[in-house]
This record gives sequence, structure tokens and C-alpha cells, in this order.
Amino acid sequence: SAVLIITDGDPHDRANWEDVHGAASAMHADGVQILFVKLKPEGQDSWLSGSGPAAAPWTILSASDNEQALQSLVPEVLRRLVRVTQRITRALCTLDLQPHLNIGAEYDIHLPDDSPLLAPELVPWDASQCQQSVFVPESPACHQQEFHGLREEITLLRQQLEQGAAKIEEEKKKTTVAEEAVRRVEEVARTRVAELESRLAVEEVARTRVSELESRLAEIEKAHQIAVKAEAQ
Repeated sequence: SAVLIITDGDPHDRANWEDVHGAASAMHADGVQILFVKLKPEGQDSWLSGSGPAAAPWTILSASDNEQALQSLVPEVLRRLVRVTQRITRALCTLDLQPHLNIGAEYDIHLPDDSPLLAPELVPWDASQCQQSVFVPESPACHQQEFHGLREEITLLRQQLEQGAAKIEEEKKKTTVAEEAVRRVEEVARTRVAELESRLAVEEVARTRVSELESRLAEIEKAHQIAVKAEAQ
């Protein structure tokens, strides 16, 4: 496993050294290779190699910030990150003269043809040992035009998304205003209902009081009539 990081920052920045070093050390302990490609301003060296401080569990390659420099860095990145199985197609041996001295004899090492003979350990990838050259994608004019069109389409989609988000926010604001208006109307209606209920309760009390007074008045009139009859007799 490997992690390739292309950045214009400094992995040895002291401000974040402890966090970066701790995370990188944990990954390195799990067998993960960490390779930084540090972009440098154009005009400086094409690429330089280094491992930084002795305690840093990563390797740093520096390259100019342009396409040609990055393409030329591909074989070096592969050599550092990729491990391959080496197939043995030729072999050389040395024999001591004694006791193997045999004038006129020749010694050939015959390698099996039916099954490949492989080295026991993985070796770093080497471009000189590859039958095919490293593929580096080119950027023809037609592809550049296509990429340009894709960028414009992405920009248009982003604008549409921003406009859609703005409309949604506007609708949310309108909804909020409408909800606030409804809430205020409900509060006014509740207040009015409470006032009407209060007035109704007062009217009920008044009716009860009037009814009591009418009953009292009827009793007084009845007593007065009785008194008048008594005086007449």
C-alpha cells in the first residue's frame, strides 16, 4: 500500500509537525509507503529527492509546477512505490579451477522453458527492465477542448445549483414570513376570543345579578301588597 501526496506545502511545517508525524508514523507502521511530491516554482531544479528529518516516515520528491516536469517524474515515483517480481531469463556462474579443471569443457545453465524462474524477493520497479515504455497520457488539442467544455459545463451546473439554492432560501424566507403572519393572526384571534369569553363571563354574572334583583324586587312588592291589605282591614 502507498499514499502519494502532491502538494505545494511543506510536510516539515513545524506548526502541524506532531499531528502529521503521528498520523504518518501510524500508517508507516502498517506497512504503508508515503511519498510527497512537492511542487516548486518554475525555473528551479526539475526534481530533487530527500527524506527530510531522520524521524520523518516519508520520502519527498520535488518537481517544478508544470506538466512536463511532472511527467518526467513518473518513472521515479514508480521506482519508489512499486515492487515487482523479477523473472530470471539469463544467469551467470563462476566455477573455481580446482577441482573442476576440465580442459575443453563448457558449462551451460539451462533455464526451464515451461515455467518461469522467479527471484525469491520483490525488487523495485526499473524502467530499463521493462519491455514496454512507461505510458504517460498526452493532452492533445481535442482533449483540451473537451476538458474546456467539461469545465464550462461544470461551471454552468455550479451556477444553476447556486441559483437553485438561492431560490430555495428565498422560498424559505417567504415561508417563514407567512408562518410568522399566521402565528400573529392566531395570537390576535386567541386574544380576541379570550376577551369575548371574558365579556361573556361578565354578562353571565350581570344576568345572574339582574335575576337576583328581580327576584328580590318581586318579594318586596309582594310584601308591600300584604302590608297594604293589612292596613286596609
